Amino acid sequence: MSLKKAVIWGHPLYSHTHSFIHYAFFKAFLAMGYETYWLDNSSDLSGLNLANSLFITECQVDQDIPLRKDCKYVLHNCAPEKYQGLASINLQVYNIDVSHDWQKIAPFTYFDGRTLYQPWATDLLPSEIEGILEEGLEEEARDEKTCAWIGTVGEGLYGNLNELTPFIKECEKNGVRWRAVMNIPFEENRKMIRSSWLAPAITGGWQTEHGYIPCRMFKNASYGKLGITNSAQTRDIMDGLVAYSQDTAELFYKALEARSDLKMIRRAAQHVAAHHTYLNRIENMLKVLP
Repeated sequence: MSLKKAVIWGHPLYSHTHSFIHYAFFKAFLAMGYETYWLDNSSDLSGLNLANSLFITECQVDQDIPLRKDCKYVLHNCAPEKYQGLASINLQVYNIDVSHDWQKIAPFTYFDGRTLYQPWATDLLPSEIEGILEEGLEEEARDEKTCAWIGTVGEGLYGNLNELTPFIKECEKNGVRWRAVMNIPFEENRKMIRSSWLAPAITGGWQTEHGYIPCRMFKNASYGKLGITNSAQTRDIMDGLVAYSQDTAELFYKALEARSDLKMIRRAAQHVAAHHTYLNRIENMLKVLP
C-alpha cells in the first residue's frame, strides 16, 4: 500500500498543548507532498476519500476516528484494543528507560517492535531555518533585556518551578526581565524568542531524571537563539552546541558567556534543520510502520 495521504485526527489549533504537535505534523506532511487533512470528531467526512491514508492521533481526541483496514495509524497514548487488527504503531517520547538493545532508528530514537520512542521537534521546516540564518542572527531592537519562557511554569511531581527559580533569581539580579507566556500564535512565539536576550529550555526534576528532551530546545535553536539547558540528554542530542549546567543559577552565567557565540548558534540551528524537524520524525515513523 502506497501512502500519500495523511490525516491528522487531532486537537484544533490552540485548543490544547498537543495541538502544536499536530500542527507541525500537518505542516510537514504538506511539505512532503502528501494530500493532507487536519480533522477532528466534529468534522464532516462526506465527500472525503480517506482510502490508503496514514492517520496520526492522540488518545484525548480519537473518539470518532475512522477505523479502516486500508489505512495505517500512528497512536499516542491510545487504547490498543480499539485498533486491534489494524496496521499501527505507538508513538512515545524518548526517555532514559528506553532500552538501547531495541532497534536504533536515529540518535535518541528506538523501536521496540510496537512503539517508536523519539523526541518531538521544531515546528519549522529546514528551508525556514535556512531563511532565518540568511537574515542573520543579530537581535531585534528592544528597550530592555528579557528572558523568554513560552510554556508551563508549575509545581508538583511534574513541575519545573524548583529548577526555574534559581535561573529567574539570577535574571532579576542582573536586570533581565523574566517573561513567561503560554499558547501564543506561532509568529508571536518566534518574534518573542528572536527578540529576547535569553531563552532557556530548562527541564523540571522529573523530566531531567527521566531524560525528557523538550521540543522548546529545538524550536529556540531553530529560531536562531542560543540553546540553554540543564538537561544532559538535551545537551547531547544538540551535539553540545548549547549552554549547559545542571545548576540553573550557574546556567544563567554560562548562557551570558555563550550568547555572543554566533558561530555556535548558527551550527546549532543547522543541526536542528538537518536532524530535528518533523520531516525527520515522519521519516522515522515511515521506516517502522507495518
